[in-house]
Order: sequence, then structure tokens, then C-alpha cells
Amino acid sequence: MYKYLLLLLLLNIYFISNVNSQFYSANWTELNSRPNPGWYDEVKFGIFIHFGVYSVPAYTTHDYAEWYWYYLVNDNGTTQKWQDQHFGPQFQYQDFAPMLNCRLFDPDEWASIFQKSGAKYVVLTSKHHEGYTLWKSDQSWNWNSVDNGPGIDIVGQLTESVKSQGLHMGLYHSLYEWFNPLYLADKESGNPPTQNNYVKEVLSYQLRDIVLKYEPDIIWADGEWEVNINNNNNNNNNNNNNNNNNNNNNNNNNNNNNNNNNNNNNNLFIQYSNYWNSTEFLSWLYSDSPVKETVVVNDRWGKETRGVDGGFFTGGDHWQPGHLVTHKWENCETIGYSYGYNENEPAKAYQNSTVLIQEFVETVACGGNFLLDVGPNAEGVIPNNMVDRLYDIGLFLSINGESIYGSSPWRIQNQTESIWFTTNTTTGAIYAFSYYFPEDGVFYFLDIIGTEYTIVELLGYKSKNPITVDVNQLKGIKVTVPFVSPSDYPPFIYVFKFINAY
Repeated sequence: MYKYLLLLLLLNIYFISNVNSQFYSANWTELNSRPNPGWYDEVKFGIFIHFGVYSVPAYTTHDYAEWYWYYLVNDNGTTQKWQDQHFGPQFQYQDFAPMLNCRLFDPDEWASIFQKSGAKYVVLTSKHHEGYTLWKSDQSWNWNSVDNGPGIDIVGQLTESVKSQGLHMGLYHSLYEWFNPLYLADKESGNPPTQNNYVKEVLSYQLRDIVLKYEPDIIWADGEWEVNINNNNNNNNNNNNNNNNNNNNNNNNNNNNNNNNNNNNNNLFIQYSNYWNSTEFLSWLYSDSPVKETVVVNDRWGKETRGVDGGFFTGGDHWQPGHLVTHKWENCETIGYSYGYNENEPAKAYQNSTVLIQEFVETVACGGNFLLDVGPNAEGVIPNNMVDRLYDIGLFLSINGESIYGSSPWRIQNQTESIWFTTNTTTGAIYAFSYYFPEDGVFYFLDIIGTEYTIVELLGYKSKNPITVDVNQLKGIKVTVPFVSPSDYPPFIYVFKFINAY
């Protein structure tokens, strides 16, 4: 009898484990059928971190300081001249690695800053296009933060600190490396490449390594556009892509059109993600990895996949469509111009807190998440002007978090460029974000329908002088906010909460 009951128990455990374990085959149709885990849409706000050897020179005459090594080789000598003047003509890019000393790096402090900002997830560049890894990768011997540089596992230390703050940890990983000999040999093998030794010997191992070691909740792929295809015109397009890093949405669409034309001209159809073995990795990630239930990925897995395949869409850098995007998406935004630390970036390049909050609101109103970048310096310090912006966003969220976290796009996204909406589908509350305060204190919300039971609240309003509401308008609701002490008004923007309205 005991053996019979034990057998039933084991069979029951086996049955439950198989029911709860979904296998996704290595094809985009099946991979795309997997829903994103619910936590990602709930949290809305994350922090991007660009950190690497490029944080040492911290210089660019272009947009992105993290592309320093690329520009050193490909901008007709401008960056090389600057390097020669400051470090001497014999100095090589690799010589910067020991100067990434991280002597002030405190992962607990970073995680505390992120928690105070109101962010709910973090995405760190485990490897950018330079190939330098922020953990001890066997495929990046002596070109990683443990063997060459600060001597620490940055990914591991920050992952532990971030998770201890109750935040989700994610890892960015560049699919390609500008100057990896294996990758360059693959490119030289044919057009398209007839081999993918770089993928088999480097990329595939690294991707699985970071998943198994650190169990991230996000894998943020990038550098998918690089593989040359079909003809010389396409090669030129790819060179343009390199110069622009993550292209804006319009450029991406144009490049897709050019590639489609080239494909038609050559009677070829190539699924670029095949080179990267993307579907094989994602099949394992979704089906067998230790994070299969919680992990989210983006759409940068092949030249053809952006905005088509993958978990959430990313468009291009600073992607702000301005309208509802029904597929989950993310806006990766910067505080200044550069993602990586640029010591010479002028003060005017840094967006103020109010502008960043407005971009955040518009992103969420249109169904997206807001991933805001910081670029630490070579000593491992996040610049104070970036920390100040993060703390201001945290203050905004401490007052208005209910209008952001767990919210959904409303039936319309905005009334004007200065009034945007979200809703909470559980409570039925509607939230209106106004970027300005009218001279007479009268706000008109033309698309909200009120009733005699409608209640309106200005979140963060401290005065006892009441707000008046008039629902008997020909259209919409009129809200009058009295003139009170400036300290009684909420900072940055004005968020109104409507109950029993439609």
C-alpha cells in the first residue's frame, strides 16, 4: 500500500511539473506565442547602465562615448588624434582596461540609488560591442573585468545588490563584437557568411553563462544589424548602421525596405537571426533555463526581427511613437546625449527632471516601459547630475506612483501634447497628466465623461482649500484648482485622479 501511494505521489509530481513546463520550439512563430511575464508590464520603469572600458576615455565628438573604439578606427583620425595628444601615439585602446579601476564602485549604493528612483528593474551592459565583459568569461580571456581592470565580477556584485533591494535584474549583451577575429572571419567567409564560428565558440557560451550564473529576469540583446548580406549596397547600409549604433525607428524602417529590395533583386530570403542562432537560444531560455518562468527579452535578435519578433519591441534609441503601440514596447532614453559616460558632455545636453518625467508619462500612456540610462565613470561613480534626476523621478513616483505602476493605456492617449492619460483597469480610476497650470487655475478635460458621483483629486495637493468640479459641461469635465501657497502644489507636473468617470 505504501509503495502504491508513493508511486501515485511521484506520478502526480511528474504530471504537475510537465503541465507547468511549456516547451517552445526554435522557431519565431512558437517563440512569439509565449506571453511576457506579467511583472514586466506592471513595473513601467527601469534603469539602463552603460559601463565598460569606454568609461575610461569618456570622450566622443559623436553622439555615443561607448562607441569610442569604433570611432578610433573609423572616424578619419579625429578620435585617434585626441588619444595621441592625451596618451601618446603608442597607446592602444586595450591599454585603457587597467585604468578601469572602479576604486569607488559600491554596488549597494548603486542599488540604493535605483530603488530610491522608483525604478523596478535594472539592465547592465554585461558586454558591449567592444567585447569586454563585466564578468569572468572564458570566451573573453584577459578581456574582462576580473582578469584585466578592477579585478572584480561587476555583474555578480551588482546582481546581488539589485536583487537584495527587491528589484529585477537584467543584462544587456551585444551579439557582435567589432574586432573579434572569429567574428571578422565569419564576415569574410561569404555574403551571407558560410560559417558562424564566432556564434558557436563565443556568443552561445556567453549567453548561457550569464543566464546560468546570474539568473537575470531580462536579456537585452543588441548589435543584431551587423551581418552583411546580398550585395555591396547592403554592405554600405550596414556600415551606416554601425555609425549610428541603435538606429532610430525611421532609419530602421528605411534599412528594412532597402534590405527587402536587395533580397528581391537577388531572389534571396535570408533570416538574419539564423546566423546568431537566436531561436535556438530562446527556445532553451523559455523552455529549460532556470529563469524560464520570469525572463523577458527584447526584439534585437536578427536584422529582420526588430519590431517583429521577440518579447518587447524597442524601435530605436529614444523611441517615442506618440501613439498607442499594442505590442509591449520600451523606450531606452538617456539623460544626456551619450549612453556611456562622456566627460566632455556639456551641461545643456542634460535633460532636466521635468522633461524626463514628461517623456516617462508619454511612454507609459502609449503602452511602453521607460528605461533610463546612466553612465558611471571609470572609478565606478554615477555622476551627481544623473543621480539628481533619478531622485527627482523617485519623488514624482512617491506622489503619483498609482498613476504609473500597474496602469494601462486609456481609451485615448492624450488630449493635447501637454495632457496625457492612463487608467487602472482594476479600480476604474482615470489619471490625467497636465504639464502646465492655467493662469486662472481652470483645467478642462474634454474627453472624460463625468457623473454626479464623479470625484476628482489632484495627487500631492496639500492645501485644505477645495478643488471644485463641474461635470455639467457640453463636453468633458471642468476642474478648478484654487490659488494657494506654491509649496501646496505637487512638483514637476499635475496628476489628476478621476473616480466614477468614464
